[in-house]
Amino acid sequence: MILLALLLQEEHVASPFDINGGVIIWTVIIFLILLGILYKMGYPALLKMVEEREQRIQKQLEDAEKANAEAQRLLEEHKKQIAAARTEAQEILAKAKTVSQKERETLLAKAREEYDALLARARKDIDAENRIYIPHRVVVKDPGSIQIPQSEVIDVEVFYPQMKKLKGE
Repeated sequence: MILLALLLQEEHVASPFDINGGVIIWTVIIFLILLGILYKMGYPALLKMVEEREQRIQKQLEDAEKANAEAQRLLEEHKKQIAAARTEAQEILAKAKTVSQKERETLLAKAREEYDALLARARKDIDAENRIYIPHRVVVKDPGSIQIPQSEVIDVEVFYPQMKKLKGE
């Protein structure tokens, strides 16, 4: 019978779709052996690599969360510093305005005092000039009838040399 099976096999041409039970059994046995070797040697190494990668990713996530928390803290601190700087700038501007207003008022008061002093001095000078020389137009029909006492006669050219300049001499 075995012989007969062998003879029948020789006559039959093998095709890729033929089912051979012996090959299937040996394929399953070899697959199981390789699976056992990989389970004993490859699986722990593969598992170790996966766990290391998981730990590395977890650490990166924790670091990212810490960095994000630090960035948020720095952002809040930066916002507070900007607000403080703006407040300080507003205070400086207010002080500068106050100082400039006081300086303006001081300068205006000083200018007004100088103006008043200059005006008073000018009025005093004008009054002094008017006391020395007050020109009057007097129409006299008879010039000989006017008598001026000698004590009231003033030589204008002695007291006022500028009068010559005014006269054009």
